[in-house]
Amino acid sequence: MRLTRWNRNLVGTQFGGSLYFMCDRFFVIMLMMRLGPGYVVRDKSAAIEFLRLGRGTVVATFELSQARVDEVRREADRNEKVFPVRRAPMRPDARPPARSAATSCCVPPSDSRHAR
Repeated sequence: MRLTRWNRNLVGTQFGGSLYFMCDRFFVIMLMMRLGPGYVVRDKSAAIEFLRLGRGTVVATFELSQARVDEVRREADRNEKVFPVRRAPMRPDARPPARSAATSCCVPPSDSRHAR
């Protein structure tokens, strides 16, 4: 996300709410698409840890391995509520991470998977 007058805060850096909005829902959507239609995935919580100021373009990286998807599927199939937590580093351009977004999803037990 580029730094513009619409997402710049009072001190000239990326506004935290814009960064949160930029990252919101990615892991939920990724997990929903990978698990398939027999599973419901809901947002549980999210947080951003600010490590450095973002004074320019900020890029986030979202990764979800097939091994982690399979693990979540196995846990949900055992009638367990699953709360996977994923982290997405956000970098100003190509520099080291400036902040990190963490998202927790909820995959309910199998008896409620089909409730929409």
